[in-house]
Amino acid sequence: MHDLRHTVATTLIQEGENPENLRDLLGHTRTSTTPDLYCHSTMEGKKKAVEWLKAVLSQLQ
Repeated sequence: MHDLRHTVATTLIQEGENPENLRDLLGHTRTSTTPDLYCHSTMEGKKKAVEWLKAVLSQLQ
């Protein structure tokens, strides 16, 4: 069950879910608890960030 909480938090953060909603869904008191303890880097998330950065930089040229 604990691993499922990590997976849910990581997936929802990567999809842009509002941190306050995650706080409520996971039953945390403080919003900062969710990203501090339950969100993890993934290869898909890193690829998405690099693609976003490439798009931004290409617009500057």
